[in-house]
Amino acid sequence: MNRICCVLFIGLVGGLLCPLSCVFGAGTNGSQTASEIFQSVESGFDGVISMQYTAERTVKTDRMSIQERWRFRWQSPGCFRIDCQAPVERLIVVNETGLWEYLPSKKQAAHTDFAGMLPAERERRIAGVCAPVSIDGIRLGQYVEMAKRAIKVVPEGPETDGLLRIEGKNPRYVIVVDSKRRVVIKTEIYDGDGTVKLRTFAADFLEVQPALWYPSRVEATYRRDNGYVTTETVLGDIAVNLPIPTGFFEFKPPAGIGVIERGGADREK
Repeated sequence: MNRICCVLFIGLVGGLLCPLSCVFGAGTNGSQTASEIFQSVESGFDGVISMQYTAERTVKTDRMSIQERWRFRWQSPGCFRIDCQAPVERLIVVNETGLWEYLPSKKQAAHTDFAGMLPAERERRIAGVCAPVSIDGIRLGQYVEMAKRAIKVVPEGPETDGLLRIEGKNPRYVIVVDSKRRVVIKTEIYDGDGTVKLRTFAADFLEVQPALWYPSRVEATYRRDNGYVTTETVLGDIAVNLPIPTGFFEFKPPAGIGVIERGGADREK
């Protein structure tokens, strides 16, 4: 998750008669294809088996401003813990067997047992819980489908800078990648009528381990039915592959806490 808790793009596969430039992403005259660029960006995370950071985010609309704070810790294959401090204290713990949500202010916890649950339903439950603390603009998400919709790969500014602009269609998207650091810099995601619905900008990159760069600041703008929402997320204490104590991704409800058991209809028969 991030995905290691967030997924940015869900694309539609092209038709069976899609030309090769569509299947593999645009790229001519020996230049990299969109697929190669996206794979290069994502491959930087191949050796990451654990990750943690703190986050402070400001969320603004025309009528309000909210401060959010949390700490994120993740370990392969699928364990993570999110300690939310503001605007509401909340704990989220996920491991191979289930999902816990704990609200100290309400003295209440909710538990979802993954036993027999279909993978798609499990992902849906986890994504729903993580949505408030996901950070768009860092990972590419379903980049294979996105690469199939690519129509153009061009330098963004001087070629020596290593910035590449990838454009796609149906619906339109624009991604700017730093090919030297193998990171996403900018994204623009459009809906079917050509209106931008998400725009992100990542900056202040840190080399958190050799050849792996991670942003310490991400700005995003989202279109909503009643206007736009802007966010600025500042990350700190970013670390990868540090040992995490055994039992850290377990949760035992404190005494006197009410527990809600959440089942699911989509389970294996």
